[in-house]
Amino acid sequence: MINMFKITILAIGSIKEKYLAEAIDGYLLRLAPYGKIKIEELKAEKFSEHSREQAKRLEAERIENYLAKRDSARVIVMDERGKTPDSLAFSKLINEESAELIMVIGGALGLADTIKQKYKEQMALSALTMTHEMARLILVEQIYRGVTIASGKTYHY
Repeated sequence: MINMFKITILAIGSIKEKYLAEAIDGYLLRLAPYGKIKIEELKAEKFSEHSREQAKRLEAERIENYLAKRDSARVIVMDERGKTPDSLAFSKLINEESAELIMVIGGALGLADTIKQKYKEQMALSALTMTHEMARLILVEQIYRGVTIASGKTYHY
């Protein structure tokens, strides 16, 4: 049985590649009948070789400000060192959650340690490192996969 979910993907930066944006939009359209899903983009900091940590700190402040207003939500930080559920476990996670679920994706530099220390629930899409744009596409596809598993659709084999 599928639960009407409420999911926010909180992401640093925007999608620059048109083909990725189109693919993400396609999955968002497919997900619309099953619940509420939105992508909130926070400004990415420009950085140089010497300002990486400062950029991550400023992005972390933006994330903190956003999450501070949503303290009843369940927050999951996307990090390649997080837990790696299989698709069935991920389906169960999103379909049994009654609170708003906020999934945080860092920018080009990843997430500041302060975010990873504060929000202990961390999930990896893969042990491989990928661009934040690709991570967003894969996450949206996995949410769709999870919904189809719970609803008995023939998408997951």
